[in-house]
Amino acid sequence: MARIRDLMGTGNSAESAKAIAGTAGAITAAGTTQGAATLLSYETNFVTTAGGADSVVLPTAAQGSQAGDSCYVFNNTSTTCQVFPGGSDVANNSTSAISLAQSKTLICKRFNNTEWGYIVTA
Repeated sequence: MARIRDLMGTGNSAESAKAIAGTAGAITAAGTTQGAATLLSYETNFVTTAGGADSVVLPTAAQGSQAGDSCYVFNNTSTTCQVFPGGSDVANNSTSAISLAQSKTLICKRFNNTEWGYIVTA
């Protein structure tokens, strides 16, 4: 997951850095377990397909996520989707999935190699 400020530090403009870091247009949630969930590989993610307890998973340090990274997940479906921390990571001190209701946004921040913090919009 390329961080915008890191890309700007290499001489890229803010707009170029945003384009390189990317925004996922349409994420399809899959599976009901951490291992079967769709990996979130962009800073901003729009879940457009989810059925029942379909899931997505936050990236781990081994998958390129670094302390200071942010990950935004908007659930643009008519059902609740699940967001898992990746691998043995924790989110708000838990390895359990986060239930993200329809039309809600999950705002995540990686604190170190194994911990994410998050808030869910009202």
